[in-house]
Amino acid sequence: MELHIARNCNQLEMAILSASCRSANVDIEELLAGKKSKDYVHARQIAVAIFHNYGIPLTRVSKVLGLNYKTVHRVLSRHRELAELQYWYNDMYFDALQSINDESVEKGDLISRLGKAEARIVRLEQRIDHLQQLILNK
Repeated sequence: MELHIARNCNQLEMAILSASCRSANVDIEELLAGKKSKDYVHARQIAVAIFHNYGIPLTRVSKVLGLNYKTVHRVLSRHRELAELQYWYNDMYFDALQSINDESVEKGDLISRLGKAEARIVRLEQRIDHLQQLILNK
């Protein structure tokens, strides 16, 4: 299972998965296998929330966790509910976030993500300019 995880996840995604599993005291392979006990559900909720916090699209999160998009969206909604009501859940969430910040995620991976985001922004700006020209010319 570890080889499967390593091929499909970049270093940031692996850091998020391992931090959320450590905060909930669960095994990463069993988390990705879909185990449904309470601890694994909480670890999945924390992972989805952190992925979302880092701006990783929910479609990518669904592929990494092996869940469908609707399930990931429901998990994120449930995270928000628990975060408002349960202090112990917030402790687990913030422990996982702190763990990710403490780990050494390669700067190259983050720089490449920023480069891709910048390229997307440039393409969107070009599309907006093109659409404005089309609207103003008609």
